[in-house]
Amino acid sequence: MKNLSAFIFTLMLAVCVVLHARAQAAETIWIETNRDSYFSNETVTILLMANTLSTANSFTFRLSYDPACLQPAVPASLTADLNYKATPQTTGTVDAFFSSPSSFKPDGALAQVEFQILASCQTVIKLENATLNSTDVAGVSTPIKGISQGISSLVLKLTAAQALTPGISRSSETPSTTLIPQSRALITPETNLALTPSPSPNSLILWLSNLQGIVLSVIIFAALIVLVVALVRRRRASGTITTLVASENPVLIFKRGPLASATLPVINFPCRIGSSPSNDFCLKDPRVSPAHAEILADFYGYTLVDLDSQEGTYLNGQMMKNHQALLVPGDIMRIGSSVILFGQI
Repeated sequence: MKNLSAFIFTLMLAVCVVLHARAQAAETIWIETNRDSYFSNETVTILLMANTLSTANSFTFRLSYDPACLQPAVPASLTADLNYKATPQTTGTVDAFFSSPSSFKPDGALAQVEFQILASCQTVIKLENATLNSTDVAGVSTPIKGISQGISSLVLKLTAAQALTPGISRSSETPSTTLIPQSRALITPETNLALTPSPSPNSLILWLSNLQGIVLSVIIFAALIVLVVALVRRRRASGTITTLVASENPVLIFKRGPLASATLPVINFPCRIGSSPSNDFCLKDPRVSPAHAEILADFYGYTLVDLDSQEGTYLNGQMMKNHQALLVPGDIMRIGSSVILFGQI
């Protein structure tokens, strides 16, 4: 029983550890783009992604970029009721604040920032910081704890067209610090197809967390099978399961001993064998203990159990003292001087 309790405790501990790890993997904010190379007639779109088990009321972030290479547009929401609030901007960064009149659970793309290409260069867009905030009943907004930052840097290769004015390159122009209008404030399902993010390490983390759930389910299922089998065996050993196997009529055919030449049906289970008259089969033999052995039956078949007899019980020539073994038709038992064939009618 102690081993069974330890097994159950270990199983519960493993479940808690895996679920905790899976929950932690989901508490993440990161950025994505659909590719890493752009030309001047294209728009660089950066998606702000989040996955968390918590509910939020607002979302803030800061992106940094090279103003000689890129010109940002106004950040746009990709979530219903998540509204952008005008925020002062500084050259080289995009600061954004989004709020919602009701709580929402972040699961995927929350916002996007589009950039116009100004010059040919290899540049980095970096997520400097990002927070999801919750608002209490008093209206106080506080950051949600435990949310980590996933992919925070994207390296992009930009190729711009030549400057229209001879002798003046794009890189020498002074970039504007004013955010240009967003070409689309909200991505519809149709337009979002063109912006499907490429697989990223953070997506791999989420996929692995789902795989953890599948593996955990398999482990729990296998553990339950082991537990049920263990319980059945314990009940079989104690004789509390007495259901006969369907369509079987077991008999004991005595080859030698006090009941030699007798063929007797086994009617009751557990079927007890010993020298005491209270047994189902009484063997008057000094080598047989008062309660020598018993036969159990359940849906799995039959089991021969030695009841800690003095000389032990033999099954097919193997002694099994204070032990048990499966019993099938054709097996030969030896109890004292009796040789018994287990059969069926």
